[in-house]
Parts: sequence; structure tokens; C-alpha cells
Amino acid sequence: MDHCCCICRDPKNKHFYRKIDGFELLRCPQCKLIFSSTLPQSQNDFFKESLLQENEVEYWSTPNLYETHTKVFIHFFQQRLERLKKHGIAGGTILDIGTGYGFWSDYLQKQGFRVKGVEITKNVAAYARERYQLDVLNSSIEDYQSDEKFDAICMFDVLEHLERPDKILLKLKSMLKPNGLIYIQVPNVIGLKYPYGHSLGLPYHIWQFDPKSLRSLCTQNALKPLEYWTGIQGVIGVYERNEVDFIKKALWDIANFLKIGNRVQLICKE
Repeated sequence: MDHCCCICRDPKNKHFYRKIDGFELLRCPQCKLIFSSTLPQSQNDFFKESLLQENEVEYWSTPNLYETHTKVFIHFFQQRLERLKKHGIAGGTILDIGTGYGFWSDYLQKQGFRVKGVEITKNVAAYARERYQLDVLNSSIEDYQSDEKFDAICMFDVLEHLERPDKILLKLKSMLKPNGLIYIQVPNVIGLKYPYGHSLGLPYHIWQFDPKSLRSLCTQNALKPLEYWTGIQGVIGVYERNEVDFIKKALWDIANFLKIGNRVQLICKE
């Protein structure tokens, strides 16, 4: 299925950019957003394929790796929570979209937040409910409906998978309390970044965002970007392979300081 830039929504604004691993990427000449020329047949296959070691899609947030590297996960969870608190979220109700196995939601729950989750993969949602007693609905965010208003909505490594991220952001905005926040994380995989050459997640990553295009998408959909950061994608994999050393940690710190890490986090206000 053909589609167009999710920011300007002009079907004429797409030029051929490059071909990677057999997948064609386009670029919007107006918004500079890079995106896949076609949509994947099913995003439900992402978990299955990402867990195959020989596949290019890397997914490190699995139960066995969480148990092995809990301290690393908690470090990043504390960082996320500090950023939410910095922008006014110290308590209340949080919606976690793309809950996965429930590690982040469980952390928030233990910090006193009331957490609701949405997870598209049935057995993964069931794990989060059974292992951590989380309130997780097995649904896509497109199909999810709620009259509840949230203090914050978290969406980590989800937006790049959605056919219409613009529509979803408007939907989420309507689900926020006054002064509520949306906290987004996506891969930052085009342009200057560190480490270079990380998988583009094709065909499941439809949109190849960078900080500028992500902010533009949010602004276009009546959200106010407050602050953004970059981080390093694949850290758990580096720990799992015992490749962590002083030089690598220094490079991570430099990339984050210069905001050229290969993962982008952005907090927006309604």
C-alpha cells in the first residue's frame, strides 16, 4: 500500500531516497522526513521476527535479558522518571502504550503511579498481567478506546510502527488531563548518530524520525514539544555480549551530550 509523509500529508511530497536490504525509502522534500515506500503486511509479526537472532530487527527487552541486566534497565527507568518529574509529573495515572512484557509499567507501579497498559501482542500482554499484576489490555492503539484522562502517556518504540502517527497523536492528546504530557521514544537512525549503522528495523519501522521531524510531527498535531534527548539503542545487547568498556561508555556519554545518539526521546505538552 502506498502512503505519504505523516507530517504534511501531501501525496505528491515524496522522492526516492535510497534502497536498503531490498526496501525502498522515500523522502519528503518539504518535511525532510524519510519513510518506507510501503507498509508492512502485519506489525504483529514484529515480536516473532525480532526474537530470531539471525534477523536484523533487534529487540532486547525480553524477560531473560531483563532478569540478567535488571540494573541497566532500572538505570534507564530512573532517567525516564526524572524527566517526567522535571516537567511536572510526580504522581497520578499513566498510560503505557506498547507495554511489552511490563518492565517499565511495573517500575512505575512500584513508584506509586496508577498504570494502564496497551499491548498489541497477546502472549506478551498476558505475561505483563500475570507476572506483574498490571492492568494491560491486548489491543492496538488504533483500536484502544477509553474515557479516562491521563496525567501522562508513554509511548516508547511504538510511533515508528504506526501507519498514521499523526492521527494517533491527536487521539492521545484528547486523552490527557490539562497540562498532561506525552513521552515519546523512537529510533534516530538517519543522519549523524552514534553508533552508526544500527538496523533500520525494516520493514516494521515505517518512519525514520530524527529530532527535527519528530518535533514537527508533534507541533503539526497541536502538541507543544518541551525537551528532547538522545540515547543509545542496543545497550543491553552490548552488555549481553560483554563488550562494555571505558571507551564505549565514554562514546555513549559524548553522543548523548551532543544529542547524536541513535535513539530520540521527546516530551510534549497538551
